[in-house]
Amino acid sequence: GGAAICLKLIAKYLNRDKYLPIITTPHDDEDYRSYKAVAEWFHIRQSYLNMQEFQGKLPAKVLSIIDYLVNLIPYVVKIYLLARREGVGLIHLNNEPVCNMAGVIVAKMLRVPCISHVRGAVSWDSKTTRWFYRNVDYYVAVAEWVKKRIVQLGVPENKVQALGDGRVLDEFLAPFDIQKTRRELGLLENQLAVGIIGLLIPWKGHRVFIEAAKILSEEFPETKFFIIGKSPKK
Repeated sequence: GGAAICLKLIAKYLNRDKYLPIITTPHDDEDYRSYKAVAEWFHIRQSYLNMQEFQGKLPAKVLSIIDYLVNLIPYVVKIYLLARREGVGLIHLNNEPVCNMAGVIVAKMLRVPCISHVRGAVSWDSKTTRWFYRNVDYYVAVAEWVKKRIVQLGVPENKVQALGDGRVLDEFLAPFDIQKTRRELGLLENQLAVGIIGLLIPWKGHRVFIEAAKILSEEFPETKFFIIGKSPKK
């Protein structure tokens, strides 16, 4: 996904005179192993028990306690031991703090700075959420609306910077046969096409895209709309 691509670019273009990037991921498939090309990479398993299998069968608080004991605590210990062994001086979370609790906890244990690179909206607000947000030293938000949401969770505005992700554009600027592509998509000559590309999850905005498509198709009935992406569930 986009977050993984951006992390790889960050690691690749870091000033090696100042930083030595170490990346840990909870998965070890081919895509994740490709991080070896830009950083020291370690696979650390994050989940030992799939809590979704127990949803609806046990109270939410009980599920949380089990999740912390079986999944979170072992993960924190492994991250801590690795970070201490490698002499880590800064922890960078590649998304928001609640889905990276272990990183926040380990940063506190090691007394090193923690930066959170927030790439989307946080849909929950609780005492736990606010505690983790308060214990991050600085935030990079990928958009102004993301920054606004972080501030709403009690983070001082001067600790949040809105900064769009960088991207190497060479692969997008390569020449290709436009007419062939249009034929493959079933488009007539000069037919307008509009698309949205992204993982099929609610906050990507597919509902907004569909609502806009309805409005646009009333004025331009020949327009073709494309929703391109995969489901997060296997």
